[in-house]
Amino acid sequence: MIQEHLPRRYDYCVFISPTTVQRNIYEAVLDSPETRAIFSGDISQHLVLMNKLKLLCNSPGLLMDEYSIKSLGQISSTLFPAWVTRDDIQLSGKLIALAKFLSILKRRNEEKIILVSNFTKTLDIVESHCKASNYPFCRLDGKTAQNQRDNIVQVFNRSSASAQFVFLLSSKSGGVGLNLIGASRLILFDGDWNPATDLQAMARIWRQGQKKACHIYRFLTTGTIDECIFQRQVTKIGLATDVMATPKAGEATATGGNTFTKSELKRVFELHSNTNCYTHDLLECQCLDNKPEQEPEECKDEDQVEESMACWDQTDSDGSLPDLALGGFLPASKFKESNQNDALKLKRKLAELEKWAHVNATDAKSVEELEDDVLHQTVSALNPNLTKDSEQCSQDDQTAKDGLITFIFSKSIG
Repeated sequence: MIQEHLPRRYDYCVFISPTTVQRNIYEAVLDSPETRAIFSGDISQHLVLMNKLKLLCNSPGLLMDEYSIKSLGQISSTLFPAWVTRDDIQLSGKLIALAKFLSILKRRNEEKIILVSNFTKTLDIVESHCKASNYPFCRLDGKTAQNQRDNIVQVFNRSSASAQFVFLLSSKSGGVGLNLIGASRLILFDGDWNPATDLQAMARIWRQGQKKACHIYRFLTTGTIDECIFQRQVTKIGLATDVMATPKAGEATATGGNTFTKSELKRVFELHSNTNCYTHDLLECQCLDNKPEQEPEECKDEDQVEESMACWDQTDSDGSLPDLALGGFLPASKFKESNQNDALKLKRKLAELEKWAHVNATDAKSVEELEDDVLHQTVSALNPNLTKDSEQCSQDDQTAKDGLITFIFSKSIG
């Protein structure tokens, strides 16, 4: 296989907390008449609303002066601070993290980076930041003339990091043949419902001819639709270790389609605020030091027996007992008959993530496990509480969580 001849590759799924503004607007969208109508059976606007939530995860600025949905126009005029502009990176958790990451990487002055987004409006904001920060950059999107594309790529690949630092790329531009081996780092700023699109984007730098180790980062806004898209990719085809491979016949249609079960649709329109990573929560993983030890198999009192039996009393849709091999029972207090089977099935489908390293990015000891020095410095710079005693950190100070990297899945290949 061609990957045997490629340098080592490091993959990181980076979960970033939304800002207070993002969280407030997200909650307002979920509480809007249009969203409530979806759960009453009117799904005429569900795709439009999903797209708005994806934009919101990138930056609330992308919804400023948004009137395609009536309630979003009202949100735009009431929830944005009066002083902000569309391009203000402080509105977005992902943009705050990106700005810090680029600043740290630029000081090294030896590597170039690709930033990929599904939205040209997101690229516009990052372009403004590059100009303000004096980062040399180039850009390729759907508006780039065909006869200019090859020259842009060739100049970027040949140039030094001081001459061409950032390559802004629209995810669907350039086709499968776009080769950007001049860079050794790539950030996938937002995901696509079709995993084939993301796999193609991540393959841009890990190609034949690449000499450096490659670092690939998926940015996800914690607890939002970003995680739903990520989970859908994992549950449909897994996180492929060979990014040169394409999904099997029928998989791209299944995962990239716009059909959702009722339970999937409900999960899309949820916000999980009090978590470092909702996806990790679904695994019920107890891998981290700050997680409680797993209960012994033998229950010690009647309450524990009742909690254990609550899980055994339920069967999967095919009549089989739930697979508990992936860890633990659900507490009886959290048990709901209506979603028990769906939760267990989703947990099993996310089992691929158990092969990845899990890093609680709010815990100093866990962060030390990161092999990537740039990401390690970024996490530390964004979260000064990592160097403080836990008693000094206020758990109730929500604004302190704006734009923090909260959790990381990591894996290396090669």
